[in-house]
Amino acid sequence: MSEKVSVPAWFDQWAKEQKAAKAYLDENSQLLYLLRRISSSETANGRVLTAAAKVFFIKAVLDGYAIEPPKYLLPMAGTTSRQAAGQLYAGLQQNGTWVAEYFTSGQAKPANFYVTQAQLSTAPEWVKAIQPVVADELA
Repeated sequence: MSEKVSVPAWFDQWAKEQKAAKAYLDENSQLLYLLRRISSSETANGRVLTAAAKVFFIKAVLDGYAIEPPKYLLPMAGTTSRQAAGQLYAGLQQNGTWVAEYFTSGQAKPANFYVTQAQLSTAPEWVKAIQPVVADELA
């Protein structure tokens, strides 16, 4: 058996809903139904399932998975810039230093700007003062 991978909470919720739709089936049949839904669906819980995502989720279901803790973005309210419409965000560098960086609306944020509750609990006061927003990441 392989090591368990972490999946987003939305996938776990969707998987449980799929299995519950076939509650009258035995456990193995529910598993087969879920695997078929993953492989044949274009979306799951409103998210597009790429071929790579389908393979990842199928392996996760077969090998077992853990639900990853929610991640948060830290938009710094009331900040302005001379650049195009956007926002300052706080993020955590690999060396443990908290930084602020400007992102235009719709611009992808680097992974270090998605933080966990554990990281927030050890953050400096200026970071703790920011109202976190739950980030809805895809696997």
